[in-house]
Amino acid sequence: MTPTSTSPSVRIRSDGFPCRTFPNRLKSKRTAEDRKRRDDRAKELRKFKATFPSKEAWREWLAADKKAHPEKYYRTGVPDGMRKHQADKLRAACRAKATEFMAMIGEPIDPTIEIPDTDEGKARAALHELAVIALFPGDMKTKVTALNALLSYTKEKPVTKGETTLNAGDWLKAAVEASKK
Repeated sequence: MTPTSTSPSVRIRSDGFPCRTFPNRLKSKRTAEDRKRRDDRAKELRKFKATFPSKEAWREWLAADKKAHPEKYYRTGVPDGMRKHQADKLRAACRAKATEFMAMIGEPIDPTIEIPDTDEGKARAALHELAVIALFPGDMKTKVTALNALLSYTKEKPVTKGETTLNAGDWLKAAVEASKK
């Protein structure tokens, strides 16, 4: 079946090539207040830029401000589809859950101390951050890596084949003796 221009999901371009359209795609609903807020912000920015004598002076100020306050200009640690303030609220909730988790496994942490003094305290803080990374939404690869590291440092690994000291003959003797009893 060849696509026609009457089909709701396919249209024919001017060069005759069919392409898909997405009629049911949700568009963001911008209200009049949103547009006014955006326009007001643009006016404020134009006034602020007008206070600089040249574009070079504006660029220098902007570069210095980016160095002084990088969190204002970059989205590091903010998942796609989320605003920065939403991610901050969610990260705070994840930190609270991670603190509960650390208390459950017997490694309580004091969240008021930013960088602990002892090596043990630093290790606990690192485990706490791993728990936060594992709970926070994001890339699955990162979450799995954090969970793997968290488990490797909080749970004993099972005994491997090479670490056993019992050979087959000794085991067979022990089994025969146990069956005689």
